[in-house]
Amino acid sequence: MAKQIPTQQNIKQMHLKAIFLEALRHDGVSRAQLTKTLHLSFPSVSALVEELLEAGLLRECGTVESTQRGRPVSMLRCVSTAFSVPVAVMTRTGYQFSLFDCCGTRLQETFIPYGQKPEDGEQPWQPEAEVLCLPLENCIEQLRAKHKLAGLVICAPGSINARGRFTSSALQLAAPAQFFPRLEARTGLQVHLINNSDADAYAEWHLQPLPEDFIFVHIGRGVGAGIIRKGEIYTGTHMRAGEIGHISVDWQGPKCSCGNRGCLEKYISLNHIAEGGKQLGFATLEDLAEAYRQGDKTAAALMENKAQLLAVGISNMLTMQPVKHIVIGGAICRFGDDFLWAVRDAVQALGFRKYMNLLTVTYTKNPAGNGALGAFWNYMDHELTFEKEGFTDV
Repeated sequence: MAKQIPTQQNIKQMHLKAIFLEALRHDGVSRAQLTKTLHLSFPSVSALVEELLEAGLLRECGTVESTQRGRPVSMLRCVSTAFSVPVAVMTRTGYQFSLFDCCGTRLQETFIPYGQKPEDGEQPWQPEAEVLCLPLENCIEQLRAKHKLAGLVICAPGSINARGRFTSSALQLAAPAQFFPRLEARTGLQVHLINNSDADAYAEWHLQPLPEDFIFVHIGRGVGAGIIRKGEIYTGTHMRAGEIGHISVDWQGPKCSCGNRGCLEKYISLNHIAEGGKQLGFATLEDLAEAYRQGDKTAAALMENKAQLLAVGISNMLTMQPVKHIVIGGAICRFGDDFLWAVRDAVQALGFRKYMNLLTVTYTKNPAGNGALGAFWNYMDHELTFEKEGFTDV
């Protein structure tokens, strides 16, 4: 979200949102606690709280005894039904759609197929905007009858180029430039795009104690990374900062859809791991994973090679984004702790010792890959604006 020039109006909106988020994160907060946390005067906090109460965003929910003299302290909590946030995670064939209330509870989850079956082939599928937009527009229209909706969040493994065109090598998809503007025009909601690896990283940030700087590496149909710097998602230009899957590990290797050769994604994405397993006699990826967990030597040799390639990608990324913690997530976690230790050993065997000796590599605490939850929390923390959504008057 673009930085605003400080004015009396947007400073007020910032304080209103800060109060709401404090009540949300702590499941209840008092006016006195808000005064101390936000460094505002008690009368200022009280005036802001009254506005949030009148808007139906907060409610008073009883009292707790205070250690000081005076009346019992009144606690403030968020009203979960105040508004809802729709999150659509793009997959190869459609949207994995979730609707969250404003407290982060998932109200419903469903799959919405695209208006046309994706084309198979080596070249990216390039559908018309209507094919991608219309099913989602219809879903949003139905939800309006029962819910007050905030912005629409799209979570996808890809990036936007300088012309506003969304592309995803993992989904083999190239969406037209009018894709997001059409969604905004037809739904009346502001559309916010977040990379799925960034969303996974942000979910991890909420699920476990982590340092302010870490990288989440997601290995699934594609390979991506979410970078957290000082507790915030770092995306770089056109959302390209976490494209670890397109770091070349062999400049003479197979050509990738991005135009580069020998991309890491061409070696360690699940499709390529499964293909390598088939050549060794394992019919499915799960068969390969089970054999690896049981100590099969041919499976171990294959996965040892994949661990070394991943370590090279991590090492190359750390030369540009030095951190002390790497979290690995995605379906690769099914290969278990042996693969994690193989990656750790491979990382320690190469790269800059200054960085590698201090590096910790762990698996995700979110094995289900709940990127939609991370997308929701990132929206609440950084994109939600009460004024624009019409929740409060200025």
